[in-house]
Amino acid sequence: MRQNYKTNNMTSSIILENMNADSIKSLIKEAVREELSAINPMNSEDHLNSRKEAAQKLGICLVSLDKLINEGKLKGFRVNGRVLIKDHDLEAALTKIPVRNRQK
Repeated sequence: MRQNYKTNNMTSSIILENMNADSIKSLIKEAVREELSAINPMNSEDHLNSRKEAAQKLGICLVSLDKLINEGKLKGFRVNGRVLIKDHDLEAALTKIPVRNRQK
């Protein structure tokens, strides 16, 4: 089987010979992964934190974390009943959280 397609004004050919359905599926999956990673590359900003992890990273308690989310100062979202916060949103929230000077 021969398939022709155009890319950047050049014609390329793909020849599929002696390939079973699983091999073709694997090739397609890999091609899709490559295209998706080019569109939206994964990076450290995509890490999802639980409420507990987010509170620890910010140095606050869970009640304060929930307050920040409810006030819109921190973006959280629900997945299967759990609230998750991206690292990127934690970093953005740091600029919105007031810092108090505590004297001991």
